[in-house]
Amino acid sequence: MLSILLHSKTVIWFMQKAMETFHEMVDAGVKPNILTYTTLVKGWASASFPEKAVLCFEQMKADGIMPDYAVYHCLLNSLLSRASVARDSVVSSISNVCEEMASQGFCVDTDTAVTWEKYLKRAEHHPGELTRAVETVFPPDWTMKGKKSQSAL
Repeated sequence: MLSILLHSKTVIWFMQKAMETFHEMVDAGVKPNILTYTTLVKGWASASFPEKAVLCFEQMKADGIMPDYAVYHCLLNSLLSRASVARDSVVSSISNVCEEMASQGFCVDTDTAVTWEKYLKRAEHHPGELTRAVETVFPPDWTMKGKKSQSAL
C-alpha cells in the first residue's frame, strides 16, 4: 500500500515539475506545440487528474493549437476511466470533448470502442447521457453490444 502511495506522489511531483518547466519554456519565448500539449494531457491523465488534463486541453485550444486524434483519445480515455467514480465532475467534459471530436470527423477504432463501452457500463447501468455522447465517436457500424452490427459482417 505504501508503494502505491509513494508512486502516486512521485507521478504528481513529476507533473508539477513538468508544469513548472512548461511555464519556464513559455516565459522564455518558446512556443508550445501539439506534442507539448499532448504530453501534458497524457501526464495528467496518467496521474489520475483528468480535470488538469482538461485544463491543458483548453489552454492548447486557447493558444490556437487544434487538437489531433491522439489528444482527443488520451483525454477521453482518462475521463471515461474516471466516470464511474467521479461522474458528476466529468460528464460535461466528456460530452463537450465527444461533440468536438465528432465535429472534427474523428472516430475511434473498434478496440477503443470495446474498452470505452466497459467504462460506460460501469458509469451507467442503463445507456444514458454519457453513452449517447460517446457513441458519436464510435465506428459507424458499432452497436453498443461490443461488436459490429450483423449487417457489417
